[in-house]
Amino acid sequence: FNVPNPELWAIGAILTIGVLSWVGPTKGGTIATVIAVSASLTALVLFAFTVPGLSKVQLTMPVGGFMKNWPVFVGIVLALSGVEAIANLTGVMVEPVKKTSRRAILPVLIDVAVLTFLLGIAMNAIPGLKGHTEDMLRVLGNHYIGPWYGTVISIIFGFLLLSAGNTAIMGLVSIQFALAKDRELPPVFAKLNRFGMPSLALILAVLMPIIVIVVEKDIVHLAALYAIGVVGAIALNLATSATNFSIRLKLWERI
Repeated sequence: FNVPNPELWAIGAILTIGVLSWVGPTKGGTIATVIAVSASLTALVLFAFTVPGLSKVQLTMPVGGFMKNWPVFVGIVLALSGVEAIANLTGVMVEPVKKTSRRAILPVLIDVAVLTFLLGIAMNAIPGLKGHTEDMLRVLGNHYIGPWYGTVISIIFGFLLLSAGNTAIMGLVSIQFALAKDRELPPVFAKLNRFGMPSLALILAVLMPIIVIVVEKDIVHLAALYAIGVVGAIALNLATSATNFSIRLKLWERI
């Protein structure tokens, strides 16, 4: 959003998400759906305008050794984390899960393996591009369509990231609620308010990220912590699934 004191705006955004969630998660879900559809449409429009510029890029093999290129590869893999998000939903998918999950993961696969790759080529087609890290969609919009579109797409994707923040907070609430139901946390963590939301769990889920922001005000550094979360989630999912022999998996799938 290119605002001054982004850490203060981040705290305000988290508090707003908490207030919306207090009156029920369905409100946040409806807003998230509108934001997701808007982001998809604006990204497709941007992609359409970048197609003529794709032929101007000369692709070359990476230079340097394995250790130099490994961080670059990891950065690319982290950009594909939408696949991991779909994997987390298999427990609540419509049967047969194998068929439903394939349908759910196909659009994500197309997005991360095709559109993201081609937008990366379009990025490299911009002459003299330097010094941009967190605002690449704005830069692409400015160059290929116009400054007005750069502003529009950055705002929409800014709200998409806020929606991701809402997802993270709801995840923290769900974990506390499940632990309370399993008697691994006090029962008060599973107590619902009149809107059906676990009150104490939500308060803690909102306060913890705010405390983190107060301690570490650099938003870019905090954004990098997302990488640790994604790697941790994938590692836990793979490790617990591969070592749980009550799950029917083929040997090659476990490996």
